[in-house]
Amino acid sequence: MNRSNLSGKSGRFVILIAIAVSAVFFISITCMPAFASEKSSRAAEEVNTSSVHESVNAQSEAEKTIDSQEHEVQHEAVKKHESGEKAAEEAASEKKVSEEHQNVNREVTSESHKGVKEAAKEEEKPEEPEVTGSRFAEASVEVLKKELNSFWGWRPNDYITFFTDNTKNFQLGVLEVTRRAAVELSERISRTGSTASLNKNLEEARNLLMVKADAYMFPSAGFSYEDAVEDIEKYREQLIKGHAGFFNRTDNLIPLLQRFEDLLGSCDENLVKQTEDDGTTVSTFAADDYFYYAQGVASAMVPILEAIGEDFHETITSRLSGQTLHHIIHSCEEAADLHPWIVFNGDLDGLIANHRANMATFISHARFYVGVLIKTLST
Repeated sequence: MNRSNLSGKSGRFVILIAIAVSAVFFISITCMPAFASEKSSRAAEEVNTSSVHESVNAQSEAEKTIDSQEHEVQHEAVKKHESGEKAAEEAASEKKVSEEHQNVNREVTSESHKGVKEAAKEEEKPEEPEVTGSRFAEASVEVLKKELNSFWGWRPNDYITFFTDNTKNFQLGVLEVTRRAAVELSERISRTGSTASLNKNLEEARNLLMVKADAYMFPSAGFSYEDAVEDIEKYREQLIKGHAGFFNRTDNLIPLLQRFEDLLGSCDENLVKQTEDDGTTVSTFAADDYFYYAQGVASAMVPILEAIGEDFHETITSRLSGQTLHHIIHSCEEAADLHPWIVFNGDLDGLIANHRANMATFISHARFYVGVLIKTLST
């Protein structure tokens, strides 16, 4: 009974297992194709998705390439446009510059033609003859006028002259020559004789020049000398217009040369003397003063002597004295050109220079030839 039950149960169990295996086999047979198809579909979808992504990427790359090419094309077009504008601007500026050059050339040409025409007109005009005496009148105050208009102005009437004593003594020498020339011009050269009336401008100039050189005010020396220069210039204008006289005779020239000879003799004595009038030795400061005073005298005489050569030309050449006058002018020019840094007053045979003696060489030479000229004109 028990065995039969056991066998029945085992049979059933086997049948159940068989049924289960058959069911599993059936399910696997039926489900595997679907699973495979699903898997393949998924793979296809993945392939399709990747291909889509690739195509999209390729399309984007192509679009980027196209955009870059378009950008380059636009950039090149902009460059060409800008270069074209620059070229147009350069061409316009070049055209403008060329037009300006042409206008300038026209103006220069017109100005040159105008200048040529004016020069031709001036050449056509006859030159006005130099009026005898105008050069002498101008030269008589030439150096004084320069000193009055200089940077320092008139120094002898200043309170502080320690640092400008060289200029002061130079101007005093110039003043003495100008005074003598003005006196002779007023009293002799501008008059036919002792009975002729004095020229009012020259008379006023002579009186103004006699104001003391150190007068500070009431009247001021500097202002008085400026007025004197103006009066002599007025006389010169009258002379040019024919309203004043200038008589270049020998008897008018000799007194002026005699005054110059006396003044040069005084300078010569101060340059060679070793002691003062009181017996003291000439100091270095005094030697400096004598040196620049003599230089002022020589400097003022140069233009006046040159004017004598022009305005008294016939008087000089008639006595064959042109060479003598040249010696006087040359000596005065040499004296005026001495410019030592420091005026030394050394012994004549010492190592240190004696600039007074150097100046005396030219002053003495000029004085000698002035004497020769006076004697020549007097015979």
